[in-house]
Amino acid sequence: MRRSAPASAPSKRSSGRSLGTEYLALLTELERRRRANHLAAYRPYPRQAQFHAAGAANRERLFMAGNQLGKTRAGGAEWAMHLTGRYPDWWQGKVFDMAVRLWAAGVTGEGTRDNPQ
Repeated sequence: MRRSAPASAPSKRSSGRSLGTEYLALLTELERRRRANHLAAYRPYPRQAQFHAAGAANRERLFMAGNQLGKTRAGGAEWAMHLTGRYPDWWQGKVFDMAVRLWAAGVTGEGTRDNPQ
């Protein structure tokens, strides 16, 4: 990803643990990071990619599709990219070079909070 956060801290030297234990700890950490960083694993479907790319030229867009086709996931991923400034290499949509503020609105506060999750 471009414009990613600062690099991780330098690795510590082995403290006498067996290689198997150290390997297991590394696998556990990789799994924790995979579960926590959904944005890094986001790969849009072709229709979602078209929606993202249209953002480069259009201020307002409508993503109209049936149930369970990834509208919320695509919108949430795009917001996360804009808010963090971390755009993947495949990104062709709008890129902000400075911090942005985004507003979310819905019929109820619970719906606005819970639907993107």
